[in-house]
Amino acid sequence: MIIEDDPYFWLYYGDAPRARSLFSLEAEVNGEVGRVVRLDSLSKIISSGMRTGWITAPAAICDQVDLITASTNMQSSSTTQAIVLALFNRWGISGFEEHCARCVR
Repeated sequence: MIIEDDPYFWLYYGDAPRARSLFSLEAEVNGEVGRVVRLDSLSKIISSGMRTGWITAPAAICDQVDLITASTNMQSSSTTQAIVLALFNRWGISGFEEHCARCVR
């Protein structure tokens, strides 16, 4: 199992093509998926106080992480969750990517 914690992935300042994530390379390297768990964060992209992120992994792993975090840290701030939901509902994926591109200019 590989845990790829890459909170700066969306903020790329280079001119060369961005290095691909281990998560995106997994199927090409060994022909199967499910061994790389990717962690991303909004604290580097939206606001440093926004302690919200996401996990990309097989459903069984996400379910276990959800179960563990529900009993340890309860949840992130409801206000923060509402802000993130409103932003993503307004932006969609393309708007999020455009925001990230503007952050590095």
